[in-house]
Amino acid sequence: MAFCRKSIRKFTAGGHRKAEEKNVMGLALYAKERGYRALIFTRDRDGRVKREEAIEAGITKAAAEFDVAIAGAVAVEAIEAWLLALLGDLKADQYNDPKTELDNRGYTTLDQKLELIDAHQGGLQRAEVSAFWLGMWSARVRAIPENP
Repeated sequence: MAFCRKSIRKFTAGGHRKAEEKNVMGLALYAKERGYRALIFTRDRDGRVKREEAIEAGITKAAAEFDVAIAGAVAVEAIEAWLLALLGDLKADQYNDPKTELDNRGYTTLDQKLELIDAHQGGLQRAEVSAFWLGMWSARVRAIPENP
């Protein structure tokens, strides 16, 4: 099941938490209530280092509070950086605007981006070196047990 960030029910307990932390907690609670074994997500950093910190805090707290495997990570600065990493770009995490960089390379439509993913799936391990958080996310996904 996929969610748009704006439709996430915020976790309200512990009102001192940051919004992104509440998003992660809310998603984890939703997953637990529905009997899901795992929560897998990505979020663009969009230049906000504090967002990255809040999401990591949310993952840590949600993992401790709910019985749901969590594989989440922040794409620096956007998920398009991970696509650049699939192309072998060693500076994938260093672009201020990876969306524009990907557009400049001719990947402007969703279909083109999906084709890129399909064509480069075998290069995921190489891409993980170029995009730190892609590697972190991928490792978290692989750590989800197949059988409960």
